[in-house]
Amino acid sequence: MRIKQLKLEFFYLRKAFFEYHRGFSYLRNRYGTAKKVLSWQTPLDHAPTRDDVSVHVLTCHRDMVMLCWSLASYYRVGKVFGELFIHNDGSLTGEDEAIIHRLFPHAQLVDTRAFLDDYKEELAIYPLAREWRAKPKFFLLKKLIDQYFVSQKPLRLVIDSDLLWFVHPTDLEKMFESWQMPSLMIQNNMPAPVFFKDGAAIDERTASFNSGIVLYHRDSFNLDRLTEYLSRVDEADNRNVHFIEQAGFAYCLDKLSALPLEQYHIKGEVTSQTIVKHYTSPRRPLIYIEGIPRLHKFIL
Repeated sequence: MRIKQLKLEFFYLRKAFFEYHRGFSYLRNRYGTAKKVLSWQTPLDHAPTRDDVSVHVLTCHRDMVMLCWSLASYYRVGKVFGELFIHNDGSLTGEDEAIIHRLFPHAQLVDTRAFLDDYKEELAIYPLAREWRAKPKFFLLKKLIDQYFVSQKPLRLVIDSDLLWFVHPTDLEKMFESWQMPSLMIQNNMPAPVFFKDGAAIDERTASFNSGIVLYHRDSFNLDRLTEYLSRVDEADNRNVHFIEQAGFAYCLDKLSALPLEQYHIKGEVTSQTIVKHYTSPRRPLIYIEGIPRLHKFIL
């Protein structure tokens, strides 16, 4: 295990014991219950119910267990499904891919390492997007840029692998019926700004959106705005590495609104009203302390 990953594991362990006071529950579920999904033999997905919707998730080897639980919970509560694209950041092993094919046989695996070559003609029209997408430092741009070109479906749902779905997302799925639907994103707990070359920060409203869930019509993704955004971002400012893609979605999408915070949230208890909780990195232990124990009996 790399030193950076080992430090992160110790960070989560300390939070589990000293902040959440559920350390032994964390250990039991993190290294026991949660990993059972990897050996599960029965598919956890469903065939697409609509041919005009695509669903996209970017993942990596480190997040395999979490990805499986996230997608399993999504398929458990949902009723409307598009074609699932799982974007491999390049770190998935052959075993990881075999697990994905077994548990989610209707999904398409997309290798992000081939993206620039596979879509060079389309990207030639947007040279700045291609230039930024090629920068290893800004790896999260794979999530912002790739999904637009990989799928030609008009309706897009982009989701993270650290979401757990608890209740049927009725209002979210109703949006698939409206071709004039607004773009939707989940909200941050606090603004997560991106900084520009002129020293200014992106406006507070744009910085308030989180890309854990992004729902939009393809016509609402403004590629000219994407070029404008990338031309302004300060490449030298390392603070931009972690939030460049979510601010990019918010900057580029037309008719953008926020999903209701009481139903789609990052912070706070899971209640009967919680449709989705986004277990972002600072709160990651809670996916094993509160999330997976709630779902285990329904999924495995």
